[in-house]
Amino acid sequence: MTPMTRWLAERVLAAAGALLLSPATPAAPYVPQDDATVLERLPIKPGDAIARELRELRARLAARPDDVDAAVSLGRRYFRLAMAEGDPRFVGYAEAALRPWSGKDPPHDVLVLRARLRQYRHDFAGALDDLAAAAA
Repeated sequence: MTPMTRWLAERVLAAAGALLLSPATPAAPYVPQDDATVLERLPIKPGDAIARELRELRARLAARPDDVDAAVSLGRRYFRLAMAEGDPRFVGYAEAALRPWSGKDPPHDVLVLRARLRQYRHDFAGALDDLAAAAA
């Protein structure tokens, strides 16, 4: 072993030992002050056709929050992404698009999509209830 290699090995061992012997300080979790704070953005490229489609659907729904067709279109698109990507956050976004019709007598398309979302979450009884209401 050359003197330089020995010196480097001693420094690496000293640094590793210092890390192992230093007391671990747990970091406090970050708690946002505002519920509207964005914690993470989904990994979609800005120039991506899917990102553009989602942006247009969200803008359409934001302009007319009572537009059932816009909400269902956005919810369906998010659900397809959840199935393709395996990312359950998209299911939450789809549910959020349908939230305005959660307490009311929802239209047929909302019931069917909500049944699919409930099935995804393994709420099979709720999914069957929605499908029965949609069939009625």
